[in-house]
Amino acid sequence: MNRDMNQAVLITAYKDYDQVKRLIEKLSGCYIYVHVDKKSKRLFCDLTNEYKGEKHVIVVSKFEVKWGSYNHLRAVVYLMKLAVRNSCVKYVHVISGQDYLIVDEERFAEFENCEKVYMTCKCLNDTDDGVASRYVFCILSLRC
Repeated sequence: MNRDMNQAVLITAYKDYDQVKRLIEKLSGCYIYVHVDKKSKRLFCDLTNEYKGEKHVIVVSKFEVKWGSYNHLRAVVYLMKLAVRNSCVKYVHVISGQDYLIVDEERFAEFENCEKVYMTCKCLNDTDDGVASRYVFCILSLRC
């Protein structure tokens, strides 16, 4: 991949060192920001040791994450804050450590000049009860 690429990939991970490492290597032309679930101490240590000194890979572990939880969102926002500090970053992808690219490097590189936003949001009233109850729980737990 082109080392001059101005894309950042934000990865939330909690297991499978080999998979996360393959993913990072496949995205070697991008700036990589990895948040490892605080409960996954071994994965954090292994990734930190593997990418020590690599300026394009940042590994952090700040939150205990349950997928889709408020802390998962906090981890993504934290990674986003790190990425936007880098003036080279022009386009950001958000994925999990269990994802993998299904397009070749050239197709992925096209996103760098893409003006389309693929992430959306919708009103909580427009979601199913399972999603709504999770957010109500988060809001209530924050008030305590």
